[in-house]
Amino acid sequence: MLKEFLNHPLSTIALLWLVSAFFDYNNFAYYWQLKEYRFDQFKDFLSTKQGNTFKRGYRLLWRPIFALATYIFLRDAHVPLPIVIIIILVGDLIYNLSVVYKKKIRRPKYTLKAMLILLFTFFLEICILYTVHGIHMIVYFMIIRFFTFSLIVQLFTLPTKVLKSFYVQKATKKLEAYKNLTVIGITGSYGKSSVKTFLGHILSKNKETIVTPKNINTEIGVAKHILKTDFSNIAYYIVEMGAYRKGEIALIAKMVKPTIGILTAIREQHLSIFGTIRNIQQAKFELLYALPKKGLAIANADNPYIKELLSTVPSAVETYGIDNESYTASIVDSKEKKGTLTFTININHELWHCQAPIAGEHNAQNIAACVLAARHLGMKKADIIQAITSISLPEGTLQSYQWGNAIIIDDSYNANVDGFRSALHTVSTYPSSLRRIVVTRGMQELGEQSNEFHEQVGEEIAYSCDELVIISPDNAVALQKGVGNKYKTKILNMYNFVELETYLYKLKEQSAVILFENRLPNHLYKKILDEVKKIV
Repeated sequence: MLKEFLNHPLSTIALLWLVSAFFDYNNFAYYWQLKEYRFDQFKDFLSTKQGNTFKRGYRLLWRPIFALATYIFLRDAHVPLPIVIIIILVGDLIYNLSVVYKKKIRRPKYTLKAMLILLFTFFLEICILYTVHGIHMIVYFMIIRFFTFSLIVQLFTLPTKVLKSFYVQKATKKLEAYKNLTVIGITGSYGKSSVKTFLGHILSKNKETIVTPKNINTEIGVAKHILKTDFSNIAYYIVEMGAYRKGEIALIAKMVKPTIGILTAIREQHLSIFGTIRNIQQAKFELLYALPKKGLAIANADNPYIKELLSTVPSAVETYGIDNESYTASIVDSKEKKGTLTFTININHELWHCQAPIAGEHNAQNIAACVLAARHLGMKKADIIQAITSISLPEGTLQSYQWGNAIIIDDSYNANVDGFRSALHTVSTYPSSLRRIVVTRGMQELGEQSNEFHEQVGEEIAYSCDELVIISPDNAVALQKGVGNKYKTKILNMYNFVELETYLYKLKEQSAVILFENRLPNHLYKKILDEVKKIV
């Protein structure tokens, strides 16, 4: 077979080139898509330990060295060029087959944008190879493919902006036709998805309500959702609003024109991208500044960055928080036990006794924000309290499952400090006879304070858990330092996902409670969730 290949070198080279390009471009597309094709997010990724591993890995560092060294050495030895290229491509093939064997292949979700970028990049490389008429160019492309792909991604930003503008204009015009539709905007460094889910459930008990789906909180995402949604019989539209830079929430607000705005929290989430906490503060307040004078701003006054600017909001303001009589809604008591949250809200000296079938004491504040919104929209106290008794958390947020003999607490959608602490508190409510384990990659995009926050969380892990499994090197040192030796908490570093899968499946047969905090490898996460039974 080898002799056959060598007798047809160009066909062999074409086939091996196709395999090489396929693996490379899919790998690069995966990482760019993960960072939403945004230069600011990708730049932040490259500054992490995972990003440094990517930069110093095979495709960006070792293959260029291997390809150039092999090319120069064999050409100097007068080996025919086609054979040189085949040897380099076969080496690349061996590496890619090892990636498949280890189940570490990276590929994007094949959306229209991803497919267009992939096809365009393939086409560009083919055109250059065909024009130059030199197979030696394959070696150069193997060295610069990442930069070629990244350039194409950036070139696609212009047509993407034009298309985004088109969608936004159409969505804006469509919403303007629904005169009786009340739009409620929700933003914050965290908690916005939970508030959106809770409020959507409560308001739907009164009138027809629609909420933006999970993970849809950008300008283009909201615009597309509007264009495919029929609002004919809808009374309330609840829109989650996210941002990575100043101005993005203002654009969403301009499109949907909310009359009620809820601001849940301002913290260091995405600090490495925003640059400063003041930039985050200004970005989040864009929602409240967009409200009409007759509108209502609902804000978490426990948060100092929110409280600081509330006097500058043009609309009426109602506040919520913990045990403060100056707030519109003050939580005076809250308890979590076996997945049930009981709490009392003091609203203008009137006590609301509430019970919700969810975990996480912090959710009492999230529900308080919803109570204020529903109350403002005319729902009766009894109806609101009744609706709270059947609310549920969003997927990936403190969901409890039975997995063999083990219990899984899935908090993988969470990525903030306060949420992590609340999840650890939930773990601590389980009996000490169960082995308590945290599986985490840490929290991302916390900027210069990342080590400090991870050390703090590490201390709380040591206090409440028996074992910490760290699945990414980015924050491992800070977490380990925080855990220390005081409580003898066992620490395992498992960056190999095959090893991680084997280990977790051993835990399945044990009496343990396992907290998934932040993202797990997708294939493993989906595999486990297919096997679990939700605990009601």
